[in-house]
Amino acid sequence: MAPPLVFGIRCHGLIESKFSRFILLLFFVVSISSPAFTAEFQNGPYKHVSPTDVGTKIGVGVVAQIPVIEYSGDTTLTTSVTIENKVINGCLVIDADNVTVRNSIINCNSNYPLKIINGRGGSQIEYSKINCSSSGKVFYFPSGAPDTTVAYNEAIGCQDFFFMNGNLDGLQVKNNYMHTLVGLPAAHADGFQIGTGGASTGNIHIQGNYFDADNLGIGKTDIIFAVTNSAVEIIYEDNYIEPWGHYTHRCHGDTKCIIRNNVFSQAFDGIEQNLLLANATRVAEFACNRYANGEFVKDSFNNQTLIHGAQHNTDNCPDFNTKSDATIVPVIQLLLD
Repeated sequence: MAPPLVFGIRCHGLIESKFSRFILLLFFVVSISSPAFTAEFQNGPYKHVSPTDVGTKIGVGVVAQIPVIEYSGDTTLTTSVTIENKVINGCLVIDADNVTVRNSIINCNSNYPLKIINGRGGSQIEYSKINCSSSGKVFYFPSGAPDTTVAYNEAIGCQDFFFMNGNLDGLQVKNNYMHTLVGLPAAHADGFQIGTGGASTGNIHIQGNYFDADNLGIGKTDIIFAVTNSAVEIIYEDNYIEPWGHYTHRCHGDTKCIIRNNVFSQAFDGIEQNLLLANATRVAEFACNRYANGEFVKDSFNNQTLIHGAQHNTDNCPDFNTKSDATIVPVIQLLLD
């Protein structure tokens, strides 16, 4: 990145006067409060997005104006294209590698608002809003989606947020606000249903998201539901979690689940809500997970075990600070010293 401009003069080296430091400080404060800065949301221990970030850090209207150009009907993409600043009143099917969907709204009342087929990979789904009014799956990858990134989005509705099989290596799901599942309480509604439709492999990284099924423990729901056919490794960290209905995180088959540095809503404290069920062939890890007040989550409630298949490791945990702007104070102090 080029050095910042201060009144048209590019600053190099040391800042020689308090006045010039003050001007640079003003530039710094303005830049971090602008939408352009939000595209550089810093991940780290316990840092996550929140519902109040919609429109300023995540979703549409952050990297460009809120889209108004509308297209009606389902759309299938068969070449590597960029869909940007559009409103799609229908569902989107991706049958090509390296597709980008950015700053767009998908309004789908059918089963799959965004579907990647034939194992296509390398797509970027970012800064968008996906509305689902059916009992389907928001992101449906029936035969894999390697090296795909889903980041800075708001996803609403459907019975599952993700339903995935096949090669999922390199899949990243970061800094999304996903909420308000439908079809409850009768449905088995999940955040990530993996391996239900066939063998699933690869490494998945889920970080910095805010998950809220809006069902407060009703029905059979899990954020992670990886079944017998799953052989994925999941790193699941720095997420914020509202109460879900069953085991919250379920890891079966050959799944390797690493659940660390997450923030569980304070509503988990004092209810019999399972946090982990791991009976896979690979040992799960559950470490440094806390309630919203900073206390470590409890292993049991009313003599009922809440963490199954792993011990909660609370040794050498990072400091608890969910602020994404945690580096602002040191930088400001450096400018003023």
